[in-house]
Amino acid sequence: METMKEDDITQDGGNGYVRTSEFDELKEMFATVLFELRRFGDEQRRMAKDITSMKGDITSMKGDITSIRSEIGGLSRSVSYALENEAYRELPRFLKDKYGIEIAERFIRTEVKKDCEINILGKGTRHGKPVLIVGEAKLRLQGATQQMAKVFDQLERNAEAVRLKYKDFDIVGILITHFATANFLEEASKRDVIVVQSFEW
Repeated sequence: METMKEDDITQDGGNGYVRTSEFDELKEMFATVLFELRRFGDEQRRMAKDITSMKGDITSMKGDITSIRSEIGGLSRSVSYALENEAYRELPRFLKDKYGIEIAERFIRTEVKKDCEINILGKGTRHGKPVLIVGEAKLRLQGATQQMAKVFDQLERNAEAVRLKYKDFDIVGILITHFATANFLEEASKRDVIVVQSFEW
């Protein structure tokens, strides 16, 4: 058996002997692990700071998106009002020529009851009988079932509100739009709703 030099051997607390070189290697490994743990901790702190910064950015972006939605909504309303204003000028002639409806008073935008804004309301006659034109202006009317139902439901609610106030008038439902899809026009025809696309006048 080979004998070891005294200075190469370290006692490990009564459990045996360890070479000094092995102990040094273990210390080196421990120092490396400790260094990596510190580096990992620093990286974690940096990531936490980045995450906090990102949370702030996301909160800011949410605010920006809300603002953009509001601006788009405002722009959409402005374009809708422009379409309505154009309809007020063009509809009397169009309705007379195409549907025999003579408008007696200018069209208005009004609220018949609370939360019931009517985009287009006007008095007229058709074949000598008094009629009320009750209309909505929508930029685009398409055949998606849910959107279609929503538009027709809104028009019907508005017509009912007007019917309660003006009992002696027949109601003529009308939708003004820049464009309507074929299936929307078909459904409107089944419901006796006049759809006028802006290129028609």
